[in-house]
Amino acid sequence: MSKALEVLMRPSVVAAIAALVVLWILWVSLSRGRFWCLVLSCVVALALGEIACRALGLGAPERFIAEETPASAVDAPYPYEPNSELVYRYSSNPRGYFDSENRVVGHINSHGFRGGEPRQGASAGQIRICVLGDSFALGFGVFDEDTLPAQLERILREQGLDAEVLNFGVSATGTHEQVELLEDFVLTFEPDVVVFVLFLNDAQEVGTNAIMWRPFAFARIREHCYFLNAIMNVIESTVRTQYMIDFYRGGCEDGNPGWIRVTSSLSKARAMSEDEDFRLLVAVYPALFRLDGGYPFEEVHEKISDFCASQGIECVDLLDALAGESDEDMKVHRVDHHPNERAHGKSAELLARHILRSGAGRDTVDVSEGPPRPRGHVRTADCPRSYQDAL
Repeated sequence: MSKALEVLMRPSVVAAIAALVVLWILWVSLSRGRFWCLVLSCVVALALGEIACRALGLGAPERFIAEETPASAVDAPYPYEPNSELVYRYSSNPRGYFDSENRVVGHINSHGFRGGEPRQGASAGQIRICVLGDSFALGFGVFDEDTLPAQLERILREQGLDAEVLNFGVSATGTHEQVELLEDFVLTFEPDVVVFVLFLNDAQEVGTNAIMWRPFAFARIREHCYFLNAIMNVIESTVRTQYMIDFYRGGCEDGNPGWIRVTSSLSKARAMSEDEDFRLLVAVYPALFRLDGGYPFEEVHEKISDFCASQGIECVDLLDALAGESDEDMKVHRVDHHPNERAHGKSAELLARHILRSGAGRDTVDVSEGPPRPRGHVRTADCPRSYQDAL
């Protein structure tokens, strides 16, 4: 019974029933001639609207496709299939950034994470920085050289620091999964600095793209009807915007299970940094929404920063790098709200300044009061737990 009620409450079913009721009322109320004249007029109006929308490009159902190959081995500690590719396909290329097929192709190295091969052996003064996070850290929709970790490495080297930055970002993961990846796999690369790129959805694990571009109603019809899609986009825009604001704000409320999971995971990472002797840093990536005025999530950023301060975790708010910018100038694509190469570049500049200003190595005094930690590593040689289930 509940299943049938769920079907009947779908917007498309409700609209179809309402349309049939209206047609029946008109059939009863009007003469046959007036009825068919009205029906024909509506059909012609809809056809003209569809033709106009297609001619002007309004309501075109834009989309993108992501092809990422997770590790095939059940017990693999690494996230992606070694030596595979990341492919992101778009329906248009408005910025001229994508290749001739409207694609971005990235590469997974032989160790199962994005980027080039790690250096073999570290020389004196060399710093290894490992970056963890979700698709923002991975670099969804940008080429290898334009990801946040790649640009961070380039900037640090230009500033005279012999740094190697490894990209352990994994799409659609939360902070707790990233801490597991750190424990099971990343520590084997003996990082001097570990950076967690934290996005506002980590407490809820639903991205901006899903909120802002997944149709609320008539999804299948809108794939083929530009006119209906244009109308529904306008109708849904206000609802989507408010839903996203409430969703991200609510995710970090005290008592929310997702927020508890994020904070406990960061606390675990903090303890791990003490045991394994690496410098821990959290970089908070803003939503690319109203960056040029009226940004609605400053309280969420403050709450994350306050928690980090209470735990003695260094925190960099990347909103400081992007505030005042146009949202559209920072996005990969109109329908893909991931940061593009410019957003990553500005964020990398701010992150690099923080790392260089406060000291790059393990001997840096952390943000809590107290003496520097002694050097010396204790590393886990094996990675027994599988990360495959988290993908």
